Amino acid sequence: HLIPLYCLLFTMPGIPSVYYGSEWGIPGRRLPGSDAPLRPVLDLTQAKSFPHPELAGWVAALSGLRRRYPALCSGEYQELLVAHEQFAFMRRHPQMPVVVAVNSAASSIDIDLHLPLENGTLEDILNPGSTIPITAGRTPVFIPPAGARILAVRTGS
Repeated sequence: HLIPLYCLLFTMPGIPSVYYGSEWGIPGRRLPGSDAPLRPVLDLTQAKSFPHPELAGWVAALSGLRRRYPALCSGEYQELLVAHEQFAFMRRHPQMPVVVAVNSAASSIDIDLHLPLENGTLEDILNPGSTIPITAGRTPVFIPPAGARILAVRTGS
């Protein structure tokens, strides 16, 4: 569940905080009287053997999206869907709103989102070239298992 977790960390209101080693999925444990195990010596030449070597690239991509899309840093927050294993919200910004949808389930799902606009397109900013039409304020969004979608809102098309 690290992908949806980091997606929420970097897209919800607030400033994301990534603690030493967590970008590789390295577990931390505080011992009585010492927190040294929270900061193990990391040899990046051994990164492929870390618990989640792909996670660092995901964290870097999310950080880049925060720099490119002002909605993810300062956009107004609006919930779109709250379910047992899925969650979706919009970060509204005059430059371009962004929709975020996460799925913590072990299987993929299509969710039906109700958006506060009549028509337009959602553009997948994690997978450029993939778009989803918005019709009469509704759109279906596919979310992979234990995954996330981050979608820029394009209006007027």
